[in-house]
Amino acid sequence: MPLTRAPAALAGLTVALYWGTVLHMFLRRRRSGAARVRFVPAQRLEQLLWLAWVPLIGAWLVLPWVAAGLPLGRRAWLALPGWSAGWAAGAVRMGGALLAAAALVLTLRCWAHMGRHWRMAIDPAAESRLLVDGPFARVRHPIYALGILMMLGTLVAAPTPAMLVVAGVHWALLYGKARNEERFLSGRFGAAYAEYCRRTPRFVPRAVPWRAAAPSAAPAGPRTDVGRDGSGNRGAPLTQIQRAMLHWERLHPYNAVHAVQLRGPAQPDRLAAAARAVCADVGLGHIVIDPGRGTIAHRPLGALPVTHVRVPDADAALPTLLSEQLNQPFPAGPHHPLRWSVVESAAGDHHHVLLAYRHVIADAYVTERLLEAVLRGYRGRPPRTDLPRLDTAGDVAARWLDGALRRQGTGRTLRAALRLRHEVHRRHRLKEARDGGDETRVVVRRAPPGLAASLHAFCRAQRVSLNDALLAALTVALGERTRAVGSRRAHADFALGLILNLRRGAPLDLSRYFGVALGHAILLPGDPDRPIAAVLADVARARRQQPAEGHAAAAALCFRMARLLWPLLLQPHHRRTYRRTFPIAAGLSPYVVDAERWADLRQDVLRYVRASPPGPGTPLVLAPTILGSELELTLVHRDTTRGIGSAPLLLERVVAQLAALARGSADTPVAPTFQEV
Repeated sequence: MPLTRAPAALAGLTVALYWGTVLHMFLRRRRSGAARVRFVPAQRLEQLLWLAWVPLIGAWLVLPWVAAGLPLGRRAWLALPGWSAGWAAGAVRMGGALLAAAALVLTLRCWAHMGRHWRMAIDPAAESRLLVDGPFARVRHPIYALGILMMLGTLVAAPTPAMLVVAGVHWALLYGKARNEERFLSGRFGAAYAEYCRRTPRFVPRAVPWRAAAPSAAPAGPRTDVGRDGSGNRGAPLTQIQRAMLHWERLHPYNAVHAVQLRGPAQPDRLAAAARAVCADVGLGHIVIDPGRGTIAHRPLGALPVTHVRVPDADAALPTLLSEQLNQPFPAGPHHPLRWSVVESAAGDHHHVLLAYRHVIADAYVTERLLEAVLRGYRGRPPRTDLPRLDTAGDVAARWLDGALRRQGTGRTLRAALRLRHEVHRRHRLKEARDGGDETRVVVRRAPPGLAASLHAFCRAQRVSLNDALLAALTVALGERTRAVGSRRAHADFALGLILNLRRGAPLDLSRYFGVALGHAILLPGDPDRPIAAVLADVARARRQQPAEGHAAAAALCFRMARLLWPLLLQPHHRRTYRRTFPIAAGLSPYVVDAERWADLRQDVLRYVRASPPGPGTPLVLAPTILGSELELTLVHRDTTRGIGSAPLLLERVVAQLAALARGSADTPVAPTFQEV
């Protein structure tokens, strides 16, 4: 092919790859059961636009190849003009073809960013979510903007009159389609979308990122709107684990919940007053998260509403209420990171206080202390004099938490991550329904009286930690349930995840740090079909070999690599992609409540229950909570999880295995150092 025709041919190939990828994504979504992905739009105006789109796409696919194949000057509407044969014109046309190719690459990254939220057109009946991060933080319609660039590159590479007409019609249709989508999103998301439109341009990104103007008069309250750099607008950078959680929120709300059962009738107004007083004392106001820049800015304290719910039986309704809090996202604009609810039984002799928090912002440690301080005011106890103001900027703490990769070394961490990925990939992955929902469900089980004390005694006698006993019980219970439902295990054993509290053992004081100080450890406990004593020995041995910070550095490195490589490999940001990469069967998120702090509240507190969110690659999480001699077990799982049968039965088998250990049925002594949860 003469070099004169090469730019038009390259542009034609780029356009063919673009629309071929669209067809591939459409067919893959249809095969996966996503029936809401429609070929013909459901909206009337979109159907009219579709009638113009179909012939336009056909012309866009054909015209560059026609221009590349016809002799110069023949059929003036379709062929390349004579002046396009020069070297200067050829260089410009090749630049246009390369511009179209670059637009294609960036569009692939946008599609990967959208994941399961990708649609070909508006469908009012389909579930939708407002995307404001990634490329959508720069412009409201990044794919349309790149489509305009691709058409411009095609026109420069194949400058024929017919191509000019197609480009003009294409740009007009894209503008109309964008305006129609904006009207639809404005009606669905209201003020949140209006604020997003105010700070984000439609097609052309700003040279300087948008910043909100400083308010003329800030409302009264503690000044918490100063970012880490001292400015009121820029905000504090999120840590690596917070950025990962923010990325996971694109799949599903990543919330956690604490629930406390109290004696007597509910008093929502008194709870709201106590919560506001404590937040003002510790300096915790509203927050604004900028997903595009990965920052969090603290704002003055605003309203703190308390939702009051009346149910016939609060205990029976607790799992459903916990599930609702886990599945309900926090607002995209300024909001408080804590969400309060009061659930009152019809009898009025007891009620539950639910505290849901956005896990991107805080962890269980700081949330438990805030909850205890609020309940003291709520129940008329004297306030704590040792309650410090929270460190919401966390400069030193954040640098230490993000320094795991630096402390362990990049090369060493990379080798550990690859080795761990290889080992984990050989473990059994629980099945997942492709056409199920993405809701989170909760099962709650109170352990028999005295079980927590018996487990403590057994663990001290055997020189193992309570974490080891919980992981061993979960492993054996998973093995029992997969056998009971006839699930064929391609691999004999499982990989389990463990959440670590990095505040303990840290070289600096993190007690005032309002943030996420958590680490991750991945354990390979071996064959789950063995007696629990043998599984416990393997778990304890694996725990001894774990570094103090777990696999925090390897997890951070894997997250960075995934963010970089998945869009280039056309891997969608979907839960199944995480599951294929790291098939973790289950996770353990333990927590021991500070019984000494809660001593004078114990006569009012009947139960303390927690619900932790499963990560994107983990189908279920066991969240045990210990308060004194009471053990509460919560199993959080996805609707799509298959291969274990009934989740309540799985939790019952975990309790049965723990009871067997507490009776001293484990006859194989192991000897790691005892470590509390």
